[in-house]
Amino acid sequence: MNFLARRRARQTAPSGSTYAYELAALHLQLMVGMAAADEELRSVEVETLASFIDRSTLRDAELERLEELLRMLVAAPPPLEQLLEQLMQSRHRPKVAAQLVADLASVAHADDFVDPREETLLRLVCGALGVAPATLYQGTARAASDAETEQLRALVHSLVSGN
Repeated sequence: MNFLARRRARQTAPSGSTYAYELAALHLQLMVGMAAADEELRSVEVETLASFIDRSTLRDAELERLEELLRMLVAAPPPLEQLLEQLMQSRHRPKVAAQLVADLASVAHADDFVDPREETLLRLVCGALGVAPATLYQGTARAASDAETEQLRALVHSLVSGN
């Protein structure tokens, strides 16, 4: 996978970034976590991850940092607890949450198989973001009861705090 060649093939990104680098990096980390949830990173999943960088409107230097981050993450995916802790800091951004859930579903479906661990990760992410749980099996979000949303939040809190 030649990220540098991909980046050069893209047109120059506009000076205003859609995502701050930190948010894009967290987004990418969660997508890698989804791809690695079944303990296998397939080439089609890595291509889906690379397409996230391709769609980004960050500056060239930030794109290079994301590409390097992707290479490191593919070699050693981050632990779920760390990702959930970082994610909880972005929970008050509904547009970001919606895009993140959509991108995680895309990565999970990239290999044409939804592993139950991928479903669990998506539900944990929804809990960390405080949004109604989505499911990969139906491909769309469904309404959740307050009790179910509270259970997810409690689970996320226990994972992050280690209790």
